[in-house]
Amino acid sequence: MIYSRSLIVLLILLTTLLLQSCSPHPGAGSWVPTKNSNAPFSEISVSFNGQVELFVPQQDEHAYRCFWAGVSSDTLNFDCISAADETVKPQYSFKIAQNGVAKLFEATTPLGEYQHSKDQSRHTETP
Repeated sequence: MIYSRSLIVLLILLTTLLLQSCSPHPGAGSWVPTKNSNAPFSEISVSFNGQVELFVPQQDEHAYRCFWAGVSSDTLNFDCISAADETVKPQYSFKIAQNGVAKLFEATTPLGEYQHSKDQSRHTETP
């Protein structure tokens, strides 16, 4: 009887843990420059799987491909490599404010502000 109660409690705890799915980081999704931002990238596409693509204006292919790591609940670090020159490996941080605007930094230098795009990325293929 004690074993069956322990087993039931264990199964309930295990089920509870398994049902708690991972929620995406608030940085996941497609980001475009805010109005009046001097942002260097026309789009930042952050995938839930840990990949990031940075696009520049008038270019269909990504300029940088990156991997992201969550530093905190509102900050991502990007480790990137240039599509044009594999020796160029910039690192960025992407901090999302409570108002939904994100700031991109290279070291401590702010590069621009971005807002979450309501539309999906124009650069990713839909299945």
